[in-house]
Amino acid sequence: MMFRSSLFRWVHLAALTAPVLWGGEPATLVAREDTRIHVSPRGDDGASGGAGAPVATLPRAMALARAARAADAGARIHILLADGIYRLAAPLVLGREDTPATGGVLSFESAGGRAIVSGGVPIRSWTRVASGEEPAGTAEAARGKLWMASVPEALHGRAFRTLYDEMERLPRARSARYLARGKHRGLADRLQKRDVIEFPAGSIKSWPNLDDVEILSRPNHNWLVNYLSLASVDEAALTARTTLPATYTPTGEFWVENVIESLDTPGEWVLRRAEGRVYFWPRGAEPGPNIVAPAVTTLVRVAGEEGCGGAPDEPVRGVEFVGLTFAHTDRDAWRGDDAGLQHDWAMWDKDDACLRFRVAENCAVRDCIFEAAGGQGIRADLYARALEIRGNTFRHLGAGGVLLCGYGPGTRDVNGGDEIVDNEFHHLGELWWHAPAVFLWQSGGNLVAHNYLHDLPYNGMVLDGVRPRYFAIATPKVPRPEFPPNLRENLRLMRWREIGNPRTTEAILPFAHTRDNVVRDNEIHDAMQVLRDGNGIYLSSAGKGNVIQRNVIYNMGGSAAIRTDDDQSYCTITDNVTFGVGIVIKDFNATWNNIMVNGGLRITSDRPDSRVERNVYVSYTGQSRFYEVDTVNSYFGNAPGDTMLGNYNPDHKPIVPPKTDHNLFSTSDRVGAEAFIQGMQRAWGNDRASRIGDPQFRDAAHGDFRFGENSPAEALGIHSVDTTHVGLLREPMVERLKRTSPIDLQQTATSKDRG
Repeated sequence: MMFRSSLFRWVHLAALTAPVLWGGEPATLVAREDTRIHVSPRGDDGASGGAGAPVATLPRAMALARAARAADAGARIHILLADGIYRLAAPLVLGREDTPATGGVLSFESAGGRAIVSGGVPIRSWTRVASGEEPAGTAEAARGKLWMASVPEALHGRAFRTLYDEMERLPRARSARYLARGKHRGLADRLQKRDVIEFPAGSIKSWPNLDDVEILSRPNHNWLVNYLSLASVDEAALTARTTLPATYTPTGEFWVENVIESLDTPGEWVLRRAEGRVYFWPRGAEPGPNIVAPAVTTLVRVAGEEGCGGAPDEPVRGVEFVGLTFAHTDRDAWRGDDAGLQHDWAMWDKDDACLRFRVAENCAVRDCIFEAAGGQGIRADLYARALEIRGNTFRHLGAGGVLLCGYGPGTRDVNGGDEIVDNEFHHLGELWWHAPAVFLWQSGGNLVAHNYLHDLPYNGMVLDGVRPRYFAIATPKVPRPEFPPNLRENLRLMRWREIGNPRTTEAILPFAHTRDNVVRDNEIHDAMQVLRDGNGIYLSSAGKGNVIQRNVIYNMGGSAAIRTDDDQSYCTITDNVTFGVGIVIKDFNATWNNIMVNGGLRITSDRPDSRVERNVYVSYTGQSRFYEVDTVNSYFGNAPGDTMLGNYNPDHKPIVPPKTDHNLFSTSDRVGAEAFIQGMQRAWGNDRASRIGDPQFRDAAHGDFRFGENSPAEALGIHSVDTTHVGLLREPMVERLKRTSPIDLQQTATSKDRG
């Protein structure tokens, strides 16, 4: 690992201390034995922690580890977890006192079998609700089928929002989909009246347990969701007021959750806190014995000391997690003091991940599983350097897989140099539909490589920062950047004393810390299954020097495989292969040597010096339009009727087309292709050296896009793209496709929706 320190080099004996001369005599060399602390659910916290006398809980194991650390600061301590479930009623917190001296380590490891770190509290003593004694409003379909249990004492008063049966999240009762009343609002006014829902009659009621109810809302636009609690409901006026403002005016679709009227399907449940009861309609004859409710939103927090007032950060170092499973956390609920990243896709500096690093360095997570949880898998906040996230599986999570989240715009650039390598991400964002599998925000110099992403509701990967409009800098798209005071999205994260008063987009680049990341050799398919206007890989205001290279993206639900969105410049996109949907380029970026199949390039740029050349455009469907140059700025991939063109400055100048040439076009419609090239030559002076021909891929259906010996691409200066190692290191894409099913070469954009 290019960023790892030597403390991760696995040896059974620590390095010998260097000989030192004292009065001419060499010092004695001392070998340091590893310390092993054994833990088992069948153990005893009064035991020693030896191989034959395991302790029972992780807090007790940590107490023994701290005692060992006090005796030997450089000890290599291994906490070995036997097969079974380890329940945590509160987060396990590792701090500075747990950091080993140089050469030491603190490692949590599976000792064989499946060691599960769980935040779940068992719910037992279920009783059937007698017919006719159901709560008022119970759905007719559920009468005679409901069971009831008292909330465990450990969860009294807690508004848990998820429930699990072993490793399956049980669906909370949800209503049919409703469409809010009120005018759909575009960019210019979408921040108005964000705490009022105008609802159709009968959809929202003034329930006596209103504080139990949540509204799942897609406010305004199809690229995010909110969970909104209700402060009051006026059934006569058909308006509901929310306890916190939505991200945007909630005029879109919504669902009502956790009301007894909507418990109408086997597997669903509701919580009524005032009663201290959970109501459940089991899929089988009765509830199973392994139903748990989460006590925490974070299982383990590795937290150093944040530097304040000019003091340096003091990170936790040398902590490893190997071969464990993390499960059963709750979905986060927003607070009034939360600060949101772009579109409130995540909240800043918050306990909402199974495993959280906050002010940490030289730590590792390897070969772990994150599943059946309500939030993120891993997040690394503020100071987070030289972290290794490798060989893990993230599946069935309420939010995303990995979030690297630095400080807001300012001079504190301390999150980065991390590796996210050889991980599988799938079926994420099951609650927060907008959550990406991998999210880099104000984090730079990271390597994101050889990951396998599939079956996702929205973006696969996001590299993101803060757009100029939040610096009060006017742009053609937002000529009058005005926002409500103390807006949750972005504005609460601005470090104004460090920023000064930049007045141009170039002037804010020093504060855009999502820079110099390398995203390569990843396989992404079947993303964008629920929301709209998203991508396999998405960048916006991420800073300079990001490289998107040799990723293969296919079976996408609309929009584009790769997109540089608003205010994204100085990015290199090369050697990628896309199917069905292509690449969208805004602003100043280099796009070259990519292969786009059945979906081309859309160029929306104000600068003529963008490098767009030596790309291969292939159509297996006979199309002959390979790329577009927008003459006015516009959103790409919005659903019909969801346009925002009316919000743009009518004086916005036409887009200045970049020069594009030395491309290879392949299609069965040669006449159409020739007409396309001639049209581009006449309109823009482009494609004078471009050609039509077969690139001669070796085995496109199985992901091998290397050129044959006589490919015309080489003469155009297009080099072969070797995709044979794309995807997981443990099973590259080409091997898996040969074992399973090939890529559909006829595919175009797919479209799916939830609800």
